[in-house]
Amino acid sequence: VSHELRTPLTAVVGLAEELRSSWKVFSTEEISEFMGLLADQASDVANLVEDLLVAARAEIGKVAIAPRVVEIAQQIESVVAALDEPSQQRITVTARHTETWADPARLRQVIRNLVTNAVRYGGRHIEVSTAVEDGFVALRVSDDGPGISPGLEEEIFEPYARDHEPGSQPNSVGLGLTVSRHLARLMGGDLVYSSGERSTFTLTLPERAAAPAQAS
Repeated sequence: VSHELRTPLTAVVGLAEELRSSWKVFSTEEISEFMGLLADQASDVANLVEDLLVAARAEIGKVAIAPRVVEIAQQIESVVAALDEPSQQRITVTARHTETWADPARLRQVIRNLVTNAVRYGGRHIEVSTAVEDGFVALRVSDDGPGISPGLEEEIFEPYARDHEPGSQPNSVGLGLTVSRHLARLMGGDLVYSSGERSTFTLTLPERAAAPAQAS
């Protein structure tokens, strides 16, 4: 975990020092590029810290969930819009404007974990889609990458688990999927992995119609 925090923090400090000492020699475009890199690295740290906090709170049953009716396509668009342009160009979103029952912040955390995993470790073409199935909203993040090694389909949801096969996730701290499944289940859904022509993570959450009556 210390390595996962140290790497982006070192980059943030290095970029900030470079800007502070030599900003006058950089063009506006170069400064903008530096700021973009700083934002990306800081975001990585923030996301990792949030996963660590959820994992720690989960051990003592203290994860706070505040579910309400949420428009799921808006949450997907929010996560994808925060990515850099090259990553966005690899993603196709075919999400229905469907309402689900979830905590908006926790839902974005799960979507962010799934999408960033696909960007970092998946194939070149990523698809994010939604469907309504048997009273649940299913959100699928799939890619054409090598996928999870056979036999590890459930182990990857264990804390600090990693897939060490070539092309897998050597730099992952191994908490994102654990936290995401935990949050999905707290919100009345689940998170599962499947493989075939594409590597796919499926998040299911209650449809709005299945939410408690007081939510309407």
